[in-house]
Amino acid sequence: MSKKYLYIPHMVNAAGVLALEHPWRFFGNIATLLGANEINALMDKLSNRGFWALVRRGQLAKAVELMRSRASWSFVSRLYYHFYADKMEELERPIARGERYSPGPVAGDPRPLFVLTNSLPHTQSGYTVRSHQLLRSLKASGVSLSAVTRVGYPVVVGKLPGGPREIVDGIPYFRILPFSLPFLESRRREYYVRGIVTVAKTVGANILHTTTDFKNAQAVAEAAEVLGIPWVYEFRGEPQSTWLSRFDASEQNEMKDSTYYKAATSRELESAQAADAVLTLSDTYKKILSSEASIDAEKITVVPNSVDEEFLEKKFDKSAIRSELGLENFQYVGAVSSIVDYEGFDVLIRSIVCLPDHWKVLLVGDGVARSSLIKLADELGVRERLIMVGRKPNKDIWKWYAALDVFAMPRRDQQVTRRVTPIKGLMAQALGIPVVASCLPALVEITGGHANYFVAGDEEGLARAILQAAEKNHTFVDRAWMSQYTWSGNGQKLIELYRYLLSSRKSSNPSGLSDDDSLGDASQNGWN
Repeated sequence: MSKKYLYIPHMVNAAGVLALEHPWRFFGNIATLLGANEINALMDKLSNRGFWALVRRGQLAKAVELMRSRASWSFVSRLYYHFYADKMEELERPIARGERYSPGPVAGDPRPLFVLTNSLPHTQSGYTVRSHQLLRSLKASGVSLSAVTRVGYPVVVGKLPGGPREIVDGIPYFRILPFSLPFLESRRREYYVRGIVTVAKTVGANILHTTTDFKNAQAVAEAAEVLGIPWVYEFRGEPQSTWLSRFDASEQNEMKDSTYYKAATSRELESAQAADAVLTLSDTYKKILSSEASIDAEKITVVPNSVDEEFLEKKFDKSAIRSELGLENFQYVGAVSSIVDYEGFDVLIRSIVCLPDHWKVLLVGDGVARSSLIKLADELGVRERLIMVGRKPNKDIWKWYAALDVFAMPRRDQQVTRRVTPIKGLMAQALGIPVVASCLPALVEITGGHANYFVAGDEEGLARAILQAAEKNHTFVDRAWMSQYTWSGNGQKLIELYRYLLSSRKSSNPSGLSDDDSLGDASQNGWN
């Protein structure tokens, strides 16, 4: 029997905990996976009433107070009072600040442990691709490394792992899989810390490298303090701003005053201040951190989203690729992306009305906005010109880029899109596919000024940009500019940073916990 089926009880338990934590969101997510849009809409309505409306809108202090007033009514009221009171305490929990490091001469080879939210092969996203590419680039340079994912992953996203350690392209991903997923977030964090420390001891890690959000930073900061090793915090985005983008523009100022938004923003900036080094995806975000969090610019290293060098020299036959993918002979504008509201694909669909009939929109990926985009295309009478193919295997994803005549990044003008650079456009540019993009600071930086830009939200402007880009047919790839956006180059940046931090370690032995404090013997966890 496959080892995967040994984790079915873990998944059942995790499903029960997550359903109890927020039933309407849990069953709404299930409905989305099954394509049951009507059920998902019902769950969304139910989550926007009473206590759950306060939770949805980040008003946790009010939600806790409401449950406190009802705590004598029933066991369920007391349960939710304790859960959300604990959640609010975790939101307010400061990031541990260990002893500062004063780097001197380089000493020792880096052995990083990446602490991640999600990973391949169970989650296919920009986040997981970036993590894996950074790990691959380090491994290719001879660095001994490992990765570990959050408590309960991947069973908390409905996937069964192959074991407590999974190898992907030679990269070991460790899983922290309690049989019973802790209900309270404080207990999950404690389990997370013990898991990180145990894996670090198992692999002999001498540096911890984690990413947004701040929950990772809370656990990693505590683990690093116990182990006596430095840690790095990588800003991959702004989860609180992504959350904010789900609300209408008229509601966003109110949401910025919510318990969640204010506390999450504070914890993210605090994470940057507490870490021994900070990574960002762009110079745009480096400047933001320097001004908003008062972080010394010398502490921040820009490690941009990138591509494999092989794609800079890739030769391909577009017609043959389209035939292989089952695409008819039309002109295609589209994207490989998560299908979410802030990506602005509604604007792209509206723009197709302004384009000649031989143009179609091709979207590769999936997400919560899928059903609303299909509905919009029906209303505009262009459903036959919208092709949505869902998620595709990573090994073939470049072909979907190559099949396009124009790659589109029509992101809405929101805080998160102005500040965070996506990974998706670089592959298109490496393959010589013309790019159109909203004129936003993060997009202008990541495309290097080599795209056709339009005012965000302007479908007619987007249509003009598409036609202008298509006239180029095949974009000349600026090798000098693209050379700063390779994963191998990023790997060398990380090695230099790690060596710099390791030059004055507090301890040469990364085993700060006694065996009694860990999650148990490594062999019992199956990690050896």
